[in-house]
Parts: sequence; structure tokens; C-alpha cells
Amino acid sequence: MWEPYEFMLESRRSFLSSPLLAACFTGPLSPLLGAQGAIASPASPGLVYRPNGIDDADDIQQRLDAAAKHGGTVLLSSDPVPYQVSHSLRIPTHVSLMGESPGTRLLALQPMDAIIQVDAPLPLGSRLGTVGNLALDGSALADAGLRVGGCVQRTFEHLSIVNCRVSGLQVVGSQNNLFLGVDVEYNGTSVSSARHGGLELLAGAGNNCFVRCEFNRNGGYQALINGKGSPPLTFEAGPSGNLFVSCIFERRQANTRAAVYAGCGRLNTWVRCDVSHDGSAMIEGPDDASATCALWRFYACGFSGSPSTTFLTGGNRTWGMVFDSCLFENFESMSDATSSQRVTILPNNQVSGVNKWDSEAPLLTPQTQIFGGRWDTQHILLGSAHLWVDPRGELRYGTHAPTGPYDGRKLVSEGR
Repeated sequence: MWEPYEFMLESRRSFLSSPLLAACFTGPLSPLLGAQGAIASPASPGLVYRPNGIDDADDIQQRLDAAAKHGGTVLLSSDPVPYQVSHSLRIPTHVSLMGESPGTRLLALQPMDAIIQVDAPLPLGSRLGTVGNLALDGSALADAGLRVGGCVQRTFEHLSIVNCRVSGLQVVGSQNNLFLGVDVEYNGTSVSSARHGGLELLAGAGNNCFVRCEFNRNGGYQALINGKGSPPLTFEAGPSGNLFVSCIFERRQANTRAAVYAGCGRLNTWVRCDVSHDGSAMIEGPDDASATCALWRFYACGFSGSPSTTFLTGGNRTWGMVFDSCLFENFESMSDATSSQRVTILPNNQVSGVNKWDSEAPLLTPQTQIFGGRWDTQHILLGSAHLWVDPRGELRYGTHAPTGPYDGRKLVSEGR
């Protein structure tokens, strides 16, 4: 009674081992049944590449170029052995380079411009894609760790950049990119008289967003914002519209000149950032009198200096900065004689331990001005009390909203 079953079992075994079935799985049906039957080439993107222990630059670049054909991601392992590179890695448009963990390390073997370069000509630029989970070590050989040139709408996340000769992160003429959790430290050891920084925003780079990034112990400046762009592709006024949120700029090296170099640009904004620098200047302006820093805003930021630090210095006729709800502590002076022009420190800031604040406050703190001042325009409201000026120039007071210019009670007459 069991013979038919045994016959069926034997038939199944024969079918599963048949050449016909094998041909089906390696033929057109294989994409539907998974990629197990596919044989990947050594340069196939999407597969984890492990370091060879000698020089990985050509192997990684081969995978990046292969991914550029259709867009894709090159994955590097979290192997404790670092990836050693003898030349810059160039990431094509629509291609991502990711490590398995933030500890995936790339180590420069020879002098080079940057360990990673992401670049393409504008107006299209190098678009989309992510560079993340990587630790870039310049070995005091690479000039920079990451150079972002002509990039648009890319993401750079969970990166650390250390030990580069000149700069850690250079953003050159790039637009609308996101930098998340980028840590730039111990760079710029070779910087002397030339201006460089841990972060460099150059050539009209604009509308980039930096979130929870740290720029610490870098030579020259922690951040350098300078260089006019070439319209219409970049901002002619300089780096503009860049946003820093919850970023940290602190701890200097012996060759750190200031925390921030404000060379030019418009509408750059800092929100809830911490800036600490105990050198001679916190924010340094340009020598070029034609440069313009217009409408820079600092909201709810903390600035900490030392008894010998001047908060703003240099930059005659170039400043256009507003500080709102910020904390200033431990400075010799807020501004030198020329830098105070077009700088506003609103009354809602907190100033502590600034030696010359009493003499500088009248120049830096604006007077309250009410535009209009009439009964039917904007006027002063103190609790339920209204204050306005009538057509005769006399100050009037009322406990309710005025219904006419002479409503309420006259307080002061002109000439008395």
C-alpha cells in the first residue's frame, strides 16, 4: 500500500536534481527567485568590500565607478583593519559610500588633496546619495578629509575627520546639502599665515544645513566662511543661507586664530550652538573693506571666552550681525572700535563677566523704537494700559484700546 508514495518521493528527488530545474534557476526566472544563483564580479556595488591590508584606493574606486552606471551604494566593512588609500576617492553622482559602522576607517598613505572628493560641474552638480559611517584619517598627509564641490542635495552623516594638514571639511560652491553628526577635530596642523579652518565654506556655498556637528581643536579657525561665488550658480555675496543647529565650536590648538572667520556672505544662521575660544578673538572679520557680512543671525547660542578675549574684531564696515537670546561670558571686550558697526546685541541676551560691557553697551544694544506710535497704528502696550502720541505731539494714556487720537488722558506736553 506504500508503493505509490515511495514512487512519488523518488520522482521528486529526481526532479529536484534534474538539469532542467537547474537551467530554470540560472535562466530568466532567477531574478524572481532571488540572487543566490548570481555570481558577482569583484567590483559589484552593494556587496561589502573588505580591506586588503596594502592599498585599497583602486579597488574602492573601481566599485564606485561600477555603481555610477545605474546609481548604487558601495559598502565598506567595519573590519578593525583600516582601509589604506594612496589617492583621493572620487564619488560619482547618485552614488553612496557607506561604512558598516561609524568606526569604518580610511587612512591616507600619501599626500593628496582630500581623502574623499564629491564633485561635479554645476548646474547639475553631484546629486543625491549619502556618504556616512566613516572615519577619515589624514595621517598628516592629506590636505583635507572631505571636499564637497558642486554638490546638490547630498547627505553626509556620522563622519569623523582628523589629522589633515590644512582643513577637515571643505564645502565649495555646493548647495542644499545636509551634514548630520560630522565631527571635525585635530586638523590644520600645517596652517600658519594662510587662512584655513576645520570647516571651510567657500565660493558662495549656500543653503547647506549642519546639525549636531562638532568642530574642535582645528588650526586656523574652527569655521571659515569666505569666498564670493559665480552667479547664477552660486552666491556672489559669498556663502549664504547656511544653517547651523546644535553645533559645537570649541577647544583650540596653538595655531588657532579665532573660532569663526566671517569673511563674507548673507543670511547665515546659528541656532542653539556653543562656541568656546580662549584666544585673542572669538569671531574675526575680513581685511577686505568691500566684503559684506549681512543679516547673520545667532539665536540662543552660548559664547564663552577668557579675560583676554575680544568677542568681535576686525572687519571695518563689513558687519551685519544680530544676537538674540544668547549668553556671553568671560570676555575682555565685546568689540573693538571698528567691529561694532552694524552689530546688534538685543536686550534679551545675557552678558556675564565682560569687563568693558558698561562702556560698549550703548553702541551694541539698540534703543527700542516703535514705528507709528499713533492711536490707530502700533503703539506701546503695558499690561492693559495703552500709550500713544496724539497729532499735537502729546503723549496720551488710556486703560482700554483708544477709539480716537484724543482718547484717554494727556500725560506730557511738548516743551514741558
